[in-house]
Amino acid sequence: MKRRSVAQLFSVNARLTCIVAACTWANVSFSQTNSVDVEQVRLATSVGAQCAGYYDGLYALVHNLDEAKSHVMLTDLKSVVPGLSKQDLFEYSTASIIMTKGFIALLNQTVKPATPYTLESFREDYVGFRRQSMAWKNTDADNRYIDEMHQQCERVLSISYGNGTLTDEQVSAAVKQRAHALGVELEN
Repeated sequence: MKRRSVAQLFSVNARLTCIVAACTWANVSFSQTNSVDVEQVRLATSVGAQCAGYYDGLYALVHNLDEAKSHVMLTDLKSVVPGLSKQDLFEYSTASIIMTKGFIALLNQTVKPATPYTLESFREDYVGFRRQSMAWKNTDADNRYIDEMHQQCERVLSISYGNGTLTDEQVSAAVKQRAHALGVELEN
């Protein structure tokens, strides 16, 4: 399968639309007749799934590099995203999942589709970005992808925290529950 560029995967318009949707999600009220609003929330849901996949892929990559004692590759990756830790990646992924679930609930409440949206509805977004993150090699294209996605997802999560869509308590509780369910030991 041919790898797509960052521009193809995550266009500037999509990113801006997602940020607008994420900014307005906490206080959004629109009707299903406003297709622009509905499409923004659909796109934001897709982006949430992409961010969750991106962070889970990076988590797996860091874990695999740790296990293989590949210190040079891990150092190279951390030069692209300084301060990278498995704890942070797991937390960001969990926050992205919570945000995505919120968008899904909003879509189902607003659009009332015959078959309700679920996380599975956005599986392709999640899986594609997880695979691309896990396939990182220290190339300019891969480093650009990692850096741009990190900045974009961090910004979307920051907006969601800032407007009250996500809270530290909510994410912290979900991280503990998810880590326990997956058998993941996180540093304190």
